[in-house]
Amino acid sequence: MTTEIIQTNTDFLPINLIDKAITKGTDIASLEKLMDLQERWEKSQAQKEFNRALAKFQQECPTLTKNKAAHNCKYAPLGDIIAQIKDVLFDNGLSIRFEQDHSNGITVSCIVSHLDGHSESTTMSASPDKSGNKNDVQAIGSTVTYLQRYTLIGALGITTADEDMDGRINSNKVDPEYLNLLLSLCEQHVVNGIDLFRDFWKSLTKKQREIIGTDKMNEFVNKAKEHGATN
Repeated sequence: MTTEIIQTNTDFLPINLIDKAITKGTDIASLEKLMDLQERWEKSQAQKEFNRALAKFQQECPTLTKNKAAHNCKYAPLGDIIAQIKDVLFDNGLSIRFEQDHSNGITVSCIVSHLDGHSESTTMSASPDKSGNKNDVQAIGSTVTYLQRYTLIGALGITTADEDMDGRINSNKVDPEYLNLLLSLCEQHVVNGIDLFRDFWKSLTKKQREIIGTDKMNEFVNKAKEHGATN
C-alpha cells in the first residue's frame, strides 16, 4: 500500500505532468506554464534542502578554538575558522565564497551555496581601517579580512566565534560599530522566517542579546514572523 501511495504522489510532480503533457500533444503555451511550475518547484526544493543542510551544519559545527591573542583577549582568525569548519561544510553539501565591491567604500558578501543550487548571502560594508599607521593597501586588506570574517560568522550562524568582541564591551559603553554589526546580522536572518531567526537568536551570546536589547529583538521577531515559518 505504501508503494502505491508514493507512486500516486509522484504522478503530480511537475516533471511528470510535463511528460504527460508532451505525450498528449499539449500546446506550447500550456507546456511553458508547466515548465515555469517545474522551475519554481525545483527552487523551493533546493531552498528546503539548503535549510536542512545549514541546520545540520550548525548542529555538527565544532566549538571554534581561539588561538590568536589581541587586546587582552583571544579570537579565531578567518583562516582558523575556515580550517575548522571546512570538513563539516563539505559533509553537508555546503560551500562558501566571498565577493567584493569597492565602488562605495568596501563591501564584502559571504555567499553560502548548497549543492542542490540554492544560495544565500550576508553583506557588510565598512571604511578602510587606517589604524596603526597602515598604508592604503594594508588598510583595505585589513577591512576586507574583517568583513569576510564577520559575514562568514553571520551567514553560517556561528556567532559564538565572535565572543572575543564581548570582552571589549563594558556595560556603560557599547562600540557603535559592533552594535551595527549585530543589527545587520539580525536583518540578514529575519528574511529566513521566524524558526530560523529564533535559531540564530539562540546562537548569540547573552552579552550580544543584551546589546541588541528587548525592543529591537521584538522588532526583528515581528519582521521574521512576516516571512512565515521555515518550510
